[in-house]
Amino acid sequence: MTSTFAGKHVTLSSAGGATRSTVVGQPIAKGGEGEIFADASRQDHVLKLYFQPGPARSPANDAQRAVLVDKQAKIAAMLANAPEARAQVSKPRGAEAPIVQIAWPQEMVLAPDGSFLGFSMRRVDIAATTPLFSWRSALSRKQEGLDPRDDVRLYLLRNLAALVAYVNKVGHAVVDLKDVNVLAYRSGGHVALIDCDGFAIRDGARMIPATAATPNLTAPEFQPGGDLVAHMDEEQDRFALAVMIFEILSAGRHPAGGKARPGRTVPDGTAQRIQQRLFHLGPDAALDPPNGTLAPYLPDATLALFERAFLAAPTDRPTAAAWRDHLDALIAGLKTPTADFPMRRCPTCQGIDYGKGCPKCAKQPQEEEEPLQRTFG
Repeated sequence: MTSTFAGKHVTLSSAGGATRSTVVGQPIAKGGEGEIFADASRQDHVLKLYFQPGPARSPANDAQRAVLVDKQAKIAAMLANAPEARAQVSKPRGAEAPIVQIAWPQEMVLAPDGSFLGFSMRRVDIAATTPLFSWRSALSRKQEGLDPRDDVRLYLLRNLAALVAYVNKVGHAVVDLKDVNVLAYRSGGHVALIDCDGFAIRDGARMIPATAATPNLTAPEFQPGGDLVAHMDEEQDRFALAVMIFEILSAGRHPAGGKARPGRTVPDGTAQRIQQRLFHLGPDAALDPPNGTLAPYLPDATLALFERAFLAAPTDRPTAAAWRDHLDALIAGLKTPTADFPMRRCPTCQGIDYGKGCPKCAKQPQEEEEPLQRTFG
């Protein structure tokens, strides 16, 4: 398969049929399906070009040709069923400049002979973002030079839930919702969804399936993955979103993490535990919470949502919109405590006390404990 695109002239074709020419710029990034290149005529756009089959007939080349036929049909459907412009690029209140929220295809990219190459999309300022997993722990935030305040993460999660809710509302599903596909802006608490060509796309009465899912974020009914990816929809988004929110709020611990409780036998693999609905939540939890988790300190209302997300029937899982509204309530509770959210900022470490004590301070060793070593001098 070839990828020698830089410097080549290509045609960009929009959903309305308008066309224009551009030159493929320098390569920016490379993935499993293709490469990202600069758009030489627009600094605020990039081109995602798929690997092309070689000219010879072979099983591998023929398979790649079939893949490109499917890709072209999917990109055409995405252009015809695009989110509103305001959902793709927005200038939130207080933001210094407009931000890309959903890196959706803008035009189809065609070779001079009319063959399909890929699509254009708006450029996300990578230098201004970091993968969402960088916000999981205080250590990772320090290493990345990120804002150490815990409430920033509430805004990131709230805004992620809002974007997923919008994608679901217009009929699509993210499916492979994972933190490397969610870029968090380094300031402002905003996020961007990328790799949108991997989404499940609603095109009239049909649903064009997603291309992949991550096992540790795949809902129980879709385990062990494989061909089941073709059937994943909003219910998969509800599960994956809940896992991502849980991991950020519990210092990176997965809800299926932890050791088996006495008398219980559980598999070691996270995906296998998900398939059997084995989590360290709920009244009949099969697992003891892993060391370092902050989940017990979360509000009861938040824990109740997690239990529904992981233990209830797929249709009873909280929607992305429900998570957005709940996280709005948490943010409001930090500003004005209520009976349901008696929150405050810890006077010692400035972390969030959700009403059950400060989790950060509770994890610190007591000052009166005798250290193992003594200092010379």
